[in-house]
Amino acid sequence: MLDRRVAEALSKGGDPLTEPRRVDHWIYFASEPPRDAFIEEARTLGFAVEDATNEPDKVVPDRAAFAARPFVAHIYRTDSVQLDEIHEVAWTLHELASRHGGEYDGWQTSVETGR
Repeated sequence: MLDRRVAEALSKGGDPLTEPRRVDHWIYFASEPPRDAFIEEARTLGFAVEDATNEPDKVVPDRAAFAARPFVAHIYRTDSVQLDEIHEVAWTLHELASRHGGEYDGWQTSVETGR
């Protein structure tokens, strides 16, 4: 459902959703070891790390709700944002986060209008 909302917001912004682009993802953990294990596995899937911190306010300022999971993994990869494709990526990360005791918080990207 959230993937659909983001894709619809991109479309409303004039994005035809045809160009693959950098897509950022945020995942929260209760401690450092599972976060780091998640990151290592995500790297094998082609993701790069933007930030790994235990200060979520530095990464996503409005995430006070994640106080019980203060260890953040902010990762990214170039992907398609067509709904079926980005949904598969998000679901893969959701499952990977769950296996490591984390909580996947979603994705965002830039609006590409082809100008």
